[in-house]
Amino acid sequence: MRLALWLFAFLLPAIWLAVVSYLFKDRVQFGKMSLGDITNILAVGIAVFSLVLAVAVYRDSARSGAEQQRTLTASRAALEAVVDRATTQQKLLEITVGTLDSQQKAMERAAGTLDSQLVLIREQTDRELEKLRRKPVIQVALGDLPWYKIRTNPRISFLFKEPKETFHFIVSNVGTAPAIRPTTIIRTSPEKVFVAGQGDGPGRRPNVYQISGLGAADILPITEAKTGYSFAVDISVPNDVNEFDLYFRMFGENLAATEFSLHVLVTRPPKPPASE
Repeated sequence: MRLALWLFAFLLPAIWLAVVSYLFKDRVQFGKMSLGDITNILAVGIAVFSLVLAVAVYRDSARSGAEQQRTLTASRAALEAVVDRATTQQKLLEITVGTLDSQQKAMERAAGTLDSQLVLIREQTDRELEKLRRKPVIQVALGDLPWYKIRTNPRISFLFKEPKETFHFIVSNVGTAPAIRPTTIIRTSPEKVFVAGQGDGPGRRPNVYQISGLGAADILPITEAKTGYSFAVDISVPNDVNEFDLYFRMFGENLAATEFSLHVLVTRPPKPPASE
């Protein structure tokens, strides 16, 4: 567009000169040359100058176009690089978002697992605390003699119809937990008063009877067992012994020692009168 304007600007005077030369070609003379000849020469000069100027303008335009093309190409390349970087960053951002989503889901799963474990730990802790709060409590009766009388009046009379009589100990667990395999020891004093029971082993002292280990049974709470546990032991008293001490002791891994002692007065049936 700019080249056409320049050509038009320089060719317009030539056109006017050509018109003037045509109008006055026969009227004006300059020596041997007429005005038309001079006008033609000027028109040709202007045309040549216009052509040179047009070529120069065209070359300048070509250079400017090439530079603009290079600038445009560089701008386009820079823009494509920016777009590529933006695309890469978007992909990285999408990957990061996906990773964060995965991590969030993993954390949510871990939190759910921790919550479940916390609930289990709390339940286990509650059970252990409940176990700690629960404990066995042992009470012992001797035949018809209840526990409170044994504790308040540890002196009794016992009829020995024979040199050996059976003592029935009734053990009740009035607590809230079973006594786990408790050890039971029954001892008499003086030592010549013998005590014997089921499962006696060799080598034991004759005045000591003990139940322990595998031979001992768990003492369940009375609410579960519904009745007490019976321990029957035979006590042999020599004729020259009229009183003796009886010691009872029961203890276990979860049972505090329960113990008492009785002072037993030996009574015997009257001897029949001697025959004459």
